[in-house]
Amino acid sequence: MLRKVALNLLLLTASILLTFILIEVGMRLFGIISRTHNDRYFTRCPVEGLPHVTKANLCEPDYHTNSRHLRDREIPLNKPDNSFRLAIVGNSVTIGHEVAQHELFTEILEDSLNARYQQRPSIEVINAGQANYDINHFLPFTEYFVYPYDPDLIVYQFCWNDIAARALLRKARFPEDVGEKSFQRLLLMHSAIYLKLYRLSNTRAFGQKLVNYYKDAALMSEFYRYLWDWERDVQSRQIRFAMMIVPLGIEVEATDRYPDLARQFIHQRGLIIAECERNGIPVINLSEPLRDHYFAHHKTLYLDQGHLNPLGHQVVANALFHSLPLSINSNP
Repeated sequence: MLRKVALNLLLLTASILLTFILIEVGMRLFGIISRTHNDRYFTRCPVEGLPHVTKANLCEPDYHTNSRHLRDREIPLNKPDNSFRLAIVGNSVTIGHEVAQHELFTEILEDSLNARYQQRPSIEVINAGQANYDINHFLPFTEYFVYPYDPDLIVYQFCWNDIAARALLRKARFPEDVGEKSFQRLLLMHSAIYLKLYRLSNTRAFGQKLVNYYKDAALMSEFYRYLWDWERDVQSRQIRFAMMIVPLGIEVEATDRYPDLARQFIHQRGLIIAECERNGIPVINLSEPLRDHYFAHHKTLYLDQGHLNPLGHQVVANALFHSLPLSINSNP
């Protein structure tokens, strides 16, 4: 009797697992969901300290990369005269998770700035985003992939999970977050369906976990150490440096459901802005433009809690358009 029950349970489990796999494969084949970051678009990076990089020379209808592993057109390394180059360095928010090439905020921003300045100077906005990168990756990435373009201004796209970098967690002694990959971690990495379900069901827990990281002095000290080192290296090359803050969806669209959590994020964000400005780093805070647009139009701006949808990219581009002219005007 027990053996029969165990066999039935095993068959039921196998059937559920097979159904889950077939749904995942079918939805990918029909383009209902996209692949996760670690398979089709990324490869190992030869630069020490970098875990991976976007594959070079990808050419798909809605996704293409250049020969230097950036999700952008082919840009000559020699900067033309009377031109201004702005490089936005960040994670999957910048590279555009499940967003078409023409919908990226970097593409929209470049078109808007050139229309405003009438090509005087000609403005190039370089998309230097890389998925799953953390604060400890950005300096070596900038040295190898961004400096060769001779940018005039580098803007760091800050995202809350930059504090959850494994290198920072390890130094601050968070062993529960830096152990070997569990079965759940593998599912999160390789199953788009599981990832979406996990994010939907763990919104509050995820948000509170990030807030707790930001309250940890050791973690913040490590974060600032990487940021100051990067900023000093940029400034030493006579390149201006700024930071833009992209809020989580929970701060923009769920303040009524999680008001206490939203207040904690706002407080921590204020501390980060103050610390950066004390150290001479201008900060562009995109929280208010995104929140104002959402409450004015009640249209979602996020694909999930971290990644912007096409409308979110448009709002970010518009906000940056009104925040960057002084930097461009000051170009000699």
